[in-house]
Amino acid sequence: MSILVKNLIDLLNSEGIAYCHWKSNAALDRSADGRNDLDLLIERRDAAKFKQCVFVLGFKHAQAPHGPARIAGIDDFFGFDFEIGRFIHAQAHYCLVLGHDTTKNYRLPVERAFLDSRNRDKDYGFPIPSPEWELIIFCFRMILKFSWISAALTTRYQLPPNALDELKYLQDRIKPENVDQILVEHFPYIEKALFDDCLQTLEPGTSKKQWGLTRRRLRTKFDGVSLRGPTHNACLGMWRHLVNAIRMRTGIGALKREPMEGGIVVAVTGETPFDTLNFISELKKWLGKAYHVRIISTQLQKAKSLPSAEVVENNSGLGFRSNMRFFHKLCSVMDNSLLSRTVQKTILLNRMKYARRLAGKGVIVLLDSEGISRLPSKRKPSSRKTVGSDNKSGDRFMEQLQSCYDEKGIAPDLVIVLKNKLEDSSNISLEKMHKPAENQNIEQPVVTYLEATANALQQAKQFIWSNL
Repeated sequence: MSILVKNLIDLLNSEGIAYCHWKSNAALDRSADGRNDLDLLIERRDAAKFKQCVFVLGFKHAQAPHGPARIAGIDDFFGFDFEIGRFIHAQAHYCLVLGHDTTKNYRLPVERAFLDSRNRDKDYGFPIPSPEWELIIFCFRMILKFSWISAALTTRYQLPPNALDELKYLQDRIKPENVDQILVEHFPYIEKALFDDCLQTLEPGTSKKQWGLTRRRLRTKFDGVSLRGPTHNACLGMWRHLVNAIRMRTGIGALKREPMEGGIVVAVTGETPFDTLNFISELKKWLGKAYHVRIISTQLQKAKSLPSAEVVENNSGLGFRSNMRFFHKLCSVMDNSLLSRTVQKTILLNRMKYARRLAGKGVIVLLDSEGISRLPSKRKPSSRKTVGSDNKSGDRFMEQLQSCYDEKGIAPDLVIVLKNKLEDSSNISLEKMHKPAENQNIEQPVVTYLEATANALQQAKQFIWSNL
């Protein structure tokens, strides 16, 4: 079990917060170690206390940029357990929202009764609802997930094996008379025959027609708790189906969440360009599991010398690939001329500006700063060392960033300088905040700085996470 998950459960219990792990309780072991999301139903009046608890444990508030993943009444929090090297996604539900993944059109106002039925799991300590309540909500969720469009385009209209296992898990633990009592008390508008039909529809081998007819009957009964009208919901679902299909077809992929506090620009520079790019690629693999991450490279080498992923990012923000090829050829032919240096500087500043714009939209940007370190600085070298007395390369790089800031007001939020030799950074603190000093004329922007060895990926992860 993840230590971070255990600390979260213990803290929520000690604070007396009314909550439960409300779905997928047949696989609590996967939730306990972070392989599944933590789907927590929180009493609405305890929402503020819950947020305080997750922030105390180092979780970061996140949001979907737009579209179906951004749902009113649902909050996303990401923590990172450094011991097991895994993100912990805690999704807080303040209301029960059901429906197809593209619309989530139904809100059932039975949260308090659902929470009142909870009991503590003996193995992991999660409060979980009674199996009768969980079966009823599971049945409604699965039926309302059905979509004629998805059924027509794919074969994914029947329950997958893990959902069938969950259905059997719940059916083995319920008392039928308790299910009937819950339906009478909290869902009097749902006939027993309709609920039985829903259960029968979930069984393997059911036809698309039966799925569709059962969903239509259930959707009619839930019309009073729908968030949109049927026409609006159908049109929205078709549009989002189309958008999702285009994203998957073009290789863009699913929408990733973004930090609620906004994106950041992390500049990385090292002793060799490829060490830097490999380091950045590892950071993207890590952060990309939870967040929307982009790589922007400032290198101006020929395209064949860069990894394909970074070449694509190189062209971001300038509009046309042909323009970039022209600039590459121009800079390589006129490498020592004034025109070449001017063009290089313009390209680099445009890329930094584009990185800042992406961060302003909530994206985490990893900036390869090799090109910036070769720009001439208009500022005289500072007598004050940036981090340590032997950190000449770090000082030079900070002077380049200061020059860019003086000229365009552009600066990254975090700076990571990689060192190949451990002794070069053995006497340097991992983190230092640089602010304007009263006895100096340099008005240096606030930059959080880390110097680490080239293989210190763990240090970089902790550094970024603590400043995210």
